[in-house]
Amino acid sequence: MAGALILLLMITVVPYILGSGLIRNKDGGAYALLFRYAAGWVVLYGLFYLPALVCTLMHTSLDLLIAIYLVILLAAAVYSLRILIRERINPLKEAKELFVNPNVILPSVLILGHSLVTFFMMHLDDDDYSYIGTAATSVYTNTLMVYNGGTGAVLKNLETDGMNRLVAAPQFAFYAFLSKISGIRAVTICHSILPPVFTVLFFTAFLMIARELFGDDRRKCGIFMVFCFVISAFSGFSTFTSGSFVMLRSWQGKAQIVGLILPLIIAFGLRLIRVEKLQSADVIMLTALLSAASLQTAMGAVLAAMAAGLFLLLVSFMKKSGSYFVKCLPAFVIPAICALVYLKIR
Repeated sequence: MAGALILLLMITVVPYILGSGLIRNKDGGAYALLFRYAAGWVVLYGLFYLPALVCTLMHTSLDLLIAIYLVILLAAAVYSLRILIRERINPLKEAKELFVNPNVILPSVLILGHSLVTFFMMHLDDDDYSYIGTAATSVYTNTLMVYNGGTGAVLKNLETDGMNRLVAAPQFAFYAFLSKISGIRAVTICHSILPPVFTVLFFTAFLMIARELFGDDRRKCGIFMVFCFVISAFSGFSTFTSGSFVMLRSWQGKAQIVGLILPLIIAFGLRLIRVEKLQSADVIMLTALLSAASLQTAMGAVLAAMAAGLFLLLVSFMKKSGSYFVKCLPAFVIPAICALVYLKIR
């Protein structure tokens, strides 16, 4: 029971607190609750990448990684909590404002309905070998990349054993972290608990695009969300469409790239076009986005960095100022590290 409560707090309250320092009231509007939650998840992922990469390369214990990450997470949460209190952010008020408008009813029913489907039903995939098998092995052995998650054999060479991509993008370690602190098996977390959360996150990312396109017009935002859901729901003609990833394979890094990171980068780019100048929170948000992408998949990190770089170049050209691109350059360091690690191990 205590483990379930810890996991619940980690996937609900903690992301909201972390996102409170990045989403301003004027940017969130009526959707501030969801936007803070989505931004917080990106920070939760982003803070995990570098400690996980270093500990994985050094083959340390999972316990050491968890200890390091919890210290970093606590510091970030305290900093964000100070902003939350100073700005007098009220989650209950934001929740009431979110659901008071009838235009949110139909999108909410569709999204929450699918969340229930992902909770009660399960999609099996060959990539469970990478994400779940390796996470479970890390928990049971208290190691990181010492044993093959599929066969149990000792890893002698990451290149020949095909584990190089998991080292460069160690999302399995994040699932192992959640499993270890909660006492709940990694397979249950990935197949039952997290999919409803990711469903909400994915469509929140689409909602952030709608907010940039239509502003405070909640009717247009609602229609946009319904179309996003319908398009995703009818993408089952192939297992490799973005809709199939979003609806069926949400715990996988590839799905989170197309369902969360890339839409948020699009929303980020549209926001830069709208605002007068770049804020420090924007640079932090982009850094967290690219770091989170690096945790999920190496190829996704490169794709996310390319998309972000293109947006920054376009914004710099439109506003005739190179400061947008220059100030955001530090955000590209982490995906560059991810790509270098992947290529070197490969």
